[in-house]
Amino acid sequence: MANLTSPATHRSAPTRVQQPQSSTDSAAHRGQLFDLAVAHSGLSYWTLDPESDDLYLSPEWTSQLGYETGELGVAEGLWRKLMHPDDLEALSAKWKQFVNSGTHVELEYRLRHKDGSYRRMLAHISINRCHDGAPSGIFGSHRDITEHTDAQVKLSSLAVQLADSKLEEQRRLSRELHDYLAQILVACTMKIQAMDQSGISDINASMLREVIGLIKQADDYTRTLIAKLSPDLLYNLGLLPALDRLATEIEGQYSVDVEVLFRGLTITLPTETALFVFETVRELLNNVVRHARSERAKVDLKHDGDQLQVTVGDDGIGFEMTRLVDAHHDKHFGLFSIKQGLRARNGSIDIQSTIGEGSRISFTLPLLGTPADESGVIVANLR
Repeated sequence: MANLTSPATHRSAPTRVQQPQSSTDSAAHRGQLFDLAVAHSGLSYWTLDPESDDLYLSPEWTSQLGYETGELGVAEGLWRKLMHPDDLEALSAKWKQFVNSGTHVELEYRLRHKDGSYRRMLAHISINRCHDGAPSGIFGSHRDITEHTDAQVKLSSLAVQLADSKLEEQRRLSRELHDYLAQILVACTMKIQAMDQSGISDINASMLREVIGLIKQADDYTRTLIAKLSPDLLYNLGLLPALDRLATEIEGQYSVDVEVLFRGLTITLPTETALFVFETVRELLNNVVRHARSERAKVDLKHDGDQLQVTVGDDGIGFEMTRLVDAHHDKHFGLFSIKQGLRARNGSIDIQSTIGEGSRISFTLPLLGTPADESGVIVANLR
């Protein structure tokens, strides 16, 4: 990160706070209180003087990695020595950009513990600058989030299992409705139409026509429900035709004009991935219908190299980004489930919204499929 040399002294964690007797004592007292607060917060911190390259590591910094104070030292290249090789290149680029022009940055990386394992750290780093923009001091803190991350991975795995179970149950219900209820409704219509109505009064004939109309309504609703539970078009023709039908249904039911665009080469997706993309887009469009108060929405799919990026945008009322913090709230549970599903699939999500200017939610998935031709259709590969 920087050329780091050993500082002259190290402080020890305070065990007792002395009451101040003078202004000098007051400063020392505040320092003791700060160290005491840090010691009980789960945070560790470090400071760096960019001019002298003097680095100070708090006792908590070294203890989080299993070392005693002073055992690690602060020799040049310490960070590189401890950092996971897979994190080093990306972090070095972010660090260089931060030192050149930044004021605050949040970084996540893994450092090697004394026992040989790697601990995942969440760091917040701030930089003070001189009038000419040159760095005058850098302060950083980090927290060990290994257990939190492990819990998130387990939660994501459970979310995927729940989603898979939900999709399988939907497919089962769809088959049941198609094979039994829909067929019964069709049979009822055919039986009534085949009746000898020559001796039936006009009133009864009119009632029979009403019954046939009601049966047709029930049949139409059943088939709509079947399509919602399990989009057969997705399995038969592919993801894009399924999304086009979804857009048409939303336009018909809610008067929201939905445009579906695709850019890139044709790719073959595993069924599970295609289903996840379809369900995610449907959930995001449902959010547009329920909350955005928008007359237009756009679904933009882009195949770029080894990833698929899908963006759902609207020109509605927008929302405050801070509200997304309450991910457990019912209103955002769908978005919470999407995040967990993406995390489990090594995907990512970016959410942008401004009050009065609409919203734009993009999610990216790594592709397991391979490029095909240039016809511009994504085909769900049934396995």
